[in-house]
Amino acid sequence: MHSVGDIERVGDHVNNIVELLERKNKEKLKFSRYAMKELRAMFESVEAVYDKAITALKNYNKSVASEIGELEMDVDKKEKEFEHNHIERIKKNICNPSSGIIFVDILRNLERISDHATNIGNAIIAGF
Repeated sequence: MHSVGDIERVGDHVNNIVELLERKNKEKLKFSRYAMKELRAMFESVEAVYDKAITALKNYNKSVASEIGELEMDVDKKEKEFEHNHIERIKKNICNPSSGIIFVDILRNLERISDHATNIGNAIIAGF
């Protein structure tokens, strides 16, 4: 049941990301090529964590679940690094501050998705 709640929360975070991207498009804001590259990397990392969590859940596979923690640490590291990079780009006028708010909010929502995937993995490891 805990995992069902985590999956539901992932859906909420995906919805938040969609709303942020709709706002970005409505306001005709742009991300720099650097920001886009970082977002792609973050999406790929989070997708890998979530895929492992769902695979572990479907197959009740503790071995796969145990691989999630290291991937989650990488996501956390990327969030901090990419947020720092974006702030530096804003300081150098490479990125628009309004875009920066959306960028950081997307990063945070992606990181939370990874957290929920980790919760799923931890539940399997714990034997729930």
